Amino acid sequence: MSLTDPQKPKSDCETPLIKEDEKKDDNGNPMENGNQTNDFPGLDLHESSEQNAGCFSMIFFWYVFQYLWRTRRMTKDKDLLEQPINRFQAKIASEELELIWEQVRANGGSFFSAVFKSINHRFYSLGVLLLLEEAVHLAQPIYMGRLMAYFRTDSGLTEYDAFIAALGVSVSSLISPIIHHPYFHGLLKLGTAMRSATSGMLFKKGLTLSSSSVQQTSTGQLINLLSTDVIKFDSAFIFLHYLWLCPLILVTYGYVIWTEIGASCLAGFAVQFVLIFVQGMLSRQMGINRALIAERADNRLSVMNEIISGIRVIKMYAWEKSFSDVVNDLRNFEIEKIKLSSIYSGCVMGVFFTSGKVALLAALLVYVYLDASKLTAEKFLVASALYNSCRLPFSLFLPLALHFLFEVKTTCTRIENFLKLREHSNTTSEESRDTDERVLVKVDKADEPEWVISKKQTNNPIISLKNVTTKWTADTAEQQNCGIRNVTLEIKSGECIAIVGQVGSGKSTMLSSILGEATITKGKLNVSGKIAYCSQEAWIHSGTVRDNILFGSEYSEKRYAKAVEVCNLLPDFKQLVDGDMTQVGDKGSTLSGGQRARVSLARAVYSDAHIYLLDDPLSAVDANVGQKLYTRVIQNHLKDKLVVLVTHQIQYLENLPKVILMNDGAVVGTGQIAQLKKDFSELFVELELENETITEEPAKLTGRSISRTSGRLMSGLSERRTSATSKNDLSSLGSFEVLEKLVENDATIDAELSAKFDEARSSGSVSFSIYWEYIKEMSKPRSMGAALMLFVIATQLLFNFCDWWLQKWLTAAERKASLINNGTMADDEFLDTYNIFGFEFNITLDIYQHAFTFLTILLLICGVLRCVWFRIAQIGASRRFHSNMFKAVVNTDAAFFDTNSVGRILNRFSKDMSQVDNELSFVFFEFIMGMLSFVGMLTVIIVMNPLVLLLSTPIIVGFWVVRQIYISRSRDLKRIEATTRSPMNTHVSATLMGLSTIRAYGKEKEMLQVFYKTHDMNCAAFNMSLITSRWFAVCIDFLVATFITVVAFVSVWQYKNLSSGEVGLMLLYAVQLTGFFSWIMRQSAELQNGMVSVERIIEYTKLKSEHEMRRTKIEKYKDEELGKRWPSQGAIQFNDVNVYYGEEKVLNDLSFEIMPRQKIGIAGRTGAGKSTLLRVLFGLKEQKTGNIIIDDVDVDQISLQYRRKGMAIIPQEPVLFIGTLRRNLDPFDEYNDDVLWNALEQCELKDLIKDMGGLSAPMQEGGSNFSVGQRQLVCLARALIHHAMILVIDEATANVDGRTDAIIQKTIRTQFAKSTVLTIAHRLNTIMESDKIMVFENGILVEFDNPRNLMHNTDSHLWGLAIQSGKENAMALRKMTNAPYLRK
Repeated sequence: MSLTDPQKPKSDCETPLIKEDEKKDDNGNPMENGNQTNDFPGLDLHESSEQNAGCFSMIFFWYVFQYLWRTRRMTKDKDLLEQPINRFQAKIASEELELIWEQVRANGGSFFSAVFKSINHRFYSLGVLLLLEEAVHLAQPIYMGRLMAYFRTDSGLTEYDAFIAALGVSVSSLISPIIHHPYFHGLLKLGTAMRSATSGMLFKKGLTLSSSSVQQTSTGQLINLLSTDVIKFDSAFIFLHYLWLCPLILVTYGYVIWTEIGASCLAGFAVQFVLIFVQGMLSRQMGINRALIAERADNRLSVMNEIISGIRVIKMYAWEKSFSDVVNDLRNFEIEKIKLSSIYSGCVMGVFFTSGKVALLAALLVYVYLDASKLTAEKFLVASALYNSCRLPFSLFLPLALHFLFEVKTTCTRIENFLKLREHSNTTSEESRDTDERVLVKVDKADEPEWVISKKQTNNPIISLKNVTTKWTADTAEQQNCGIRNVTLEIKSGECIAIVGQVGSGKSTMLSSILGEATITKGKLNVSGKIAYCSQEAWIHSGTVRDNILFGSEYSEKRYAKAVEVCNLLPDFKQLVDGDMTQVGDKGSTLSGGQRARVSLARAVYSDAHIYLLDDPLSAVDANVGQKLYTRVIQNHLKDKLVVLVTHQIQYLENLPKVILMNDGAVVGTGQIAQLKKDFSELFVELELENETITEEPAKLTGRSISRTSGRLMSGLSERRTSATSKNDLSSLGSFEVLEKLVENDATIDAELSAKFDEARSSGSVSFSIYWEYIKEMSKPRSMGAALMLFVIATQLLFNFCDWWLQKWLTAAERKASLINNGTMADDEFLDTYNIFGFEFNITLDIYQHAFTFLTILLLICGVLRCVWFRIAQIGASRRFHSNMFKAVVNTDAAFFDTNSVGRILNRFSKDMSQVDNELSFVFFEFIMGMLSFVGMLTVIIVMNPLVLLLSTPIIVGFWVVRQIYISRSRDLKRIEATTRSPMNTHVSATLMGLSTIRAYGKEKEMLQVFYKTHDMNCAAFNMSLITSRWFAVCIDFLVATFITVVAFVSVWQYKNLSSGEVGLMLLYAVQLTGFFSWIMRQSAELQNGMVSVERIIEYTKLKSEHEMRRTKIEKYKDEELGKRWPSQGAIQFNDVNVYYGEEKVLNDLSFEIMPRQKIGIAGRTGAGKSTLLRVLFGLKEQKTGNIIIDDVDVDQISLQYRRKGMAIIPQEPVLFIGTLRRNLDPFDEYNDDVLWNALEQCELKDLIKDMGGLSAPMQEGGSNFSVGQRQLVCLARALIHHAMILVIDEATANVDGRTDAIIQKTIRTQFAKSTVLTIAHRLNTIMESDKIMVFENGILVEFDNPRNLMHNTDSHLWGLAIQSGKENAMALRKMTNAPYLRK
């Protein structure tokens, strides 16, 4: 993600720490240096062909042919795309809709009303085209009837009349697509524009959400709204015109059919009305279900988002099964409604496919009852064509209109609910809307609070709080939502104050209140000046390191060099593969915690703000670096600024003139730290950390250290740089690379820097194996699959047999009437004789009638059953795909999550899964049914007139050529659309996580611009897919019109060989192919495009599980043999263990033995191998050679699940999940409440949890309703409940205050006295009382001895780490090592 595009100077440095790359113009020539005039240039895509197309080009879609010709040899993504038209661009569309929504909302209207108000004139003007199209549809059967009359024995028409009638059929077939496709495309464009508009509004709203609103919603819900809900607008308006047109169609068609068959037509319409009523009720239920499905999908995706984000912790806890059960339950809950909706839709489609024949049957029976002697093929085949013409509007388009109306209303309601969520400020001044300077103002009314937050340039920055009280939600009755209480404070420019206090005392809330994030309920707040903010958990967005430092600001070489220097980032740039242009990954996953903290601090320094709000930025770095940062940044660089520092490192505050002590949300003391210690000694007993020091040392960074907390980077990024540049050398600072835009980082396949992170996009056609996999999943169990296939084919044969039987009946009726009129036969003597396999069957007109009645009723029943059965089979396939995909993802190797962002993975479970649940299901179903109908109709035509096949051969070749052209391009466009969606999801997820930081810097506009770019890139792919699809439809319809012309004129030429019934049936089928065949062909293409989602899902289902990737293959593990008694002692032994990342060895011949119950400290600089040891121990990374023995059991002989359940971990970054507290502590429900309460009491959380509602207290997304320290204590409670014999602590106290650290250390000492404890040290004081300490360096265990021996040896590596924090601290640490001996 890049928010700016600065120009860079040139450099002669050969191996710069800060990378450079010469910027070139479109012709590959170097560009001259200069100022960048446009921070947010448009997408680098070809100009839109559609935007500049003329009238005739728009009607016949000639501009698409020009596009296809231009791109015929192109393969790169950006070459295949064109700029979306103006109405599709998110910025333009959303601003237009936003203005209308504000007007409608002010008048008490709904978002649904605003949507229709924004499209009214364009929408209604397209209705005129639909009216003309229906007029053409009405004329075509009339010409058909006249042509059929020519074939009657008593016809008085001449051959010339027949050719004129054939010409009328042909011309009407040609005119129909000329009208239909501009109309249809126009409505699709309206839907796409509305999708763009609502997407922009949703994201823009997301940027303004208050903290309480963020807790009410979730990242998963917003992603679901953007990836599933808004897509409903694409087809929302297509059929709505039929709501007013159907009554007009009824009157017009009714009159014409009346002229053909008289009053009996009323029976046909009556039946259609009954069926329409049934379909309408079913459609309404589908709309109701849509709301429930969306709600349940939101819940599933919210949980999925948390699971994927915390997958490494889940694996180490061996919780995969528990969370799989949760997701499966949520999915099954969702599938219940999807299945019900599918049954409803199956019934609608089944009734639609047969409604024409049922209506015709009713009309026929009444006609025969009134006067059977006038029954002719001409009348009823024309009537059948007319019924078919009005069947589509009534049986399909009208129910779909109602369905889409209900669905879009549901979507609008969900969007409206989101748009009405509380914002983080009441008003924004108009003067700041178009500037980067934001002014938030709340006007004082009576006793209401007042606040002014002005981020304008000023010479007198100030923070003033007068008796301010804040809460996290608007509900003042909820005590747990209380922020700060009655705080009065004033800070001016040049002042630096520190805020200290216990965990949960309100330190971070103080900063949030100053930022306007917490709701002010009392008092006055005045903040004046540009703000820079470092959050407690450093927020890093995807992109490069430099992207994160600049954060959209204009590039300044001098300022950038200074920020990098004072934040001690040069050593990191030296080691990172691409210097400051190294991609940081999703959530900064490729950086260590210390690196993320320093990048966040550098961002603040570079911003050159007036006010600096720093929330514990020194906690994640070592003591040496921490001291440097405090001195260089806070004491020197920011000495003239207004600085508010929240910190737990109170050793830095000795000389600070003003320190604020907080407790329970209130300021309890102000003064120098020494005085506060004296006055509030009880609080400082738990706060003060004795002589703390930290072990992270960036000067020894290696490629393998890049991803400490989230896993290691792929081997391609683990190459070390060979240049030896001094960390203090600034000679390379004259060289800077032009920043890449976010849309290029994540969506442009060519982007070199992001090539390792971009989502793979397959090329070529979807292989048949993908179709076969889908069919196999549908066909489980196999016997039912075979039965379904036979039933589907049998129903289609029955459909065509009904038509054949009808034309035989009508032809027989004509012959009988002719014979009776000629006097050659009596009324009751007529028989038709059929010889089948030597058996003769005599058929009377009554038998024809009764058989047709029976066949039609049977067809109605079978048609509905076929559709419902087929749809249920598809839902079964969808359920299994999701289950298999989730199982594969959650069980795959942890390295998979290092190279795939949360947004990318969620894309498979949101958009792709939604495609399989809904769109693909319809497309596959409609394609299969359509192809069967097409084959049946074509077979009947060819059997009746074989010459048609010969003359239609060139048309068939044309079909094939057009389809190949379309398929080759459309599948690429669909794949591009799918892969360009992931950056948008990732950006949305990252934005919601960093809202406070974004708003503090006033970068909402920049983040919105990035969203516009990612959205418009995705929309560009969708738009090109849309217009190529429409071009394909136009070509097919013109080819079908040619086919109809052939059938019509060949029938006239073969007058003597055909009956009127045969001609009528051929023409009926041929005319039905207009639109129908192009629809089938488009569905075949859409099916292939839709199968891309199946292909992407199958790709994930085939991920190898970490169990399959184990280096040893064991037929049967020893899990059952060992039972619950392993591990019983906690002895750990490594023998010659070697571990590699790619070709780089990160653990070298590691051998050691840990005795039962020993407490082991693990120290070493970053990248030394500490975290790799943890990963190997838990089986997240396998050793290449050597073995690991735990309690005399080789871990290769036991399963990973069993191995991990035998240990417990307290991770560095606490991970909590949506749900209840109980579920977070005991997801398997293995322990009773007493055990859980006891663990909470040991962690001093019991009173807090009781106040929140007990074990059933809700846990919000990411545990956001707990402080960081409280979250870490919950993780400690997990370990207490499990009470494993081996406990691993991964720098668990790195980001918590002294009191929380003390609680953790005390609890571990008392509750895990009989367990083996391995502590990866962040603060050396936490391991000084260990039995032994391991010291790693460059993957080698260089020391393993008791801390007293090591600390008294001035040549030891451990002493070297300690002395870096200062001699005084080192001596204090040495003194701590004597404590265990004194206690003895």
